[in-house]
Amino acid sequence: MSATDQKFYKNFASLVFSNFFVQGLRFLTVILLGRNLNQDQFGIYNYILLLVGLCAILVEFGLKNYGIREFAQGRGNWNLTKKIISIRLVVSLIGVLIATGFCFQAFRNINLILPTLIFSFSLVVDAFLVDFVSIADERLHLQAIAQTLQAAVFLGCVYVVMQLKWGLIPIAIAFTFSHIFWVAIYVLKTRKLFVAGPSVTMTSVVKSGLPFLIASFLATMAFQLDIFLLGQFHYDFLLGDYSACLKLLAIPLGIVGSFLSSVQPKLARVSHEKLKLRALLLHYVGYLLIFISLMCITCWFFGPDIIRLFFGLKFAVAPFYIGPLSLVTGVFILTLLPLYALSVSTDTKTLVRISFVNFVLGAIVISSILSMKRPEWLPWGMLLVQSVCAVQTWRHYLKK
Repeated sequence: MSATDQKFYKNFASLVFSNFFVQGLRFLTVILLGRNLNQDQFGIYNYILLLVGLCAILVEFGLKNYGIREFAQGRGNWNLTKKIISIRLVVSLIGVLIATGFCFQAFRNINLILPTLIFSFSLVVDAFLVDFVSIADERLHLQAIAQTLQAAVFLGCVYVVMQLKWGLIPIAIAFTFSHIFWVAIYVLKTRKLFVAGPSVTMTSVVKSGLPFLIASFLATMAFQLDIFLLGQFHYDFLLGDYSACLKLLAIPLGIVGSFLSSVQPKLARVSHEKLKLRALLLHYVGYLLIFISLMCITCWFFGPDIIRLFFGLKFAVAPFYIGPLSLVTGVFILTLLPLYALSVSTDTKTLVRISFVNFVLGAIVISSILSMKRPEWLPWGMLLVQSVCAVQTWRHYLKK
């Protein structure tokens, strides 16, 4: 086994091990919240997290993928990093306002403004996230440590809050507080960050990151349009049950994320050689297909029992959604591998085109379903949208 392969397997093993641990911590947090909050509060909590997550993509500004590519190919330096942080700080303030505005529009409750603002302040903290440096160096143990610490701090704080019955505001404080630990790990441990080098202009950094931002935001929105539009169409009664299903499916999705994070530096290095990139994608897709099959079988046959076991009986509608949503997640996982390859390539036009088509299709399909008042069709609509995206992304690499 070569030194490169040894490094890959070491990184993958550390990420997978930490991911199981992190997902366990996060799942315990979800169980605590699901059992102590009522359905409405649980739905609101998850909807705010969705909004903050979408705005986090804006704050990232596509510069993580750009930074990984630049550092992986030896062009990264402290001057580039300062520009990235400056751009993110400005966008983070806009993100706080966007998240708060959409939350108010969905629930029309002025009492939710303060907790949303506190949750959203994590965006300002995330502006200083420099994980792209360590990822490019394949020092992925830092990612494992940072994610584990963030999940552990949040779980500990949530446990205290649930004992004292303090509501959403202290949960929001705990969330932002845990992000401080997450960001600090990278800042303190990434020494290469402070190496000076040639200066870059702010305009060139913005232009380089903008296509990745557009594509990443549209792709994430397309995958989460169902729950986003449930809130905007005021299906408040379904948010809690739907969120419970998505929290369960976040576990296998997180495992795949660890795998793809291990692969991403290798994809970045051969991003300009399409034949080598195609060979790598075909090499890894078989493992994903096996994983997807096991996930879907488990959810279809045991999903309802798992939901009742961890969340209790109050989420009565969730068991009817978990099976179909596992199919949606499976197709999304299959799409992620070529999307990761596109996200570190110079073929940004294709990335933006695929993401745009997928977003528009998703918006039309999901809006139509909710306008017809048939929310039970949502998973099947999402399955159609994700299948179209999968065909587009794989066709780009398989066509001659």
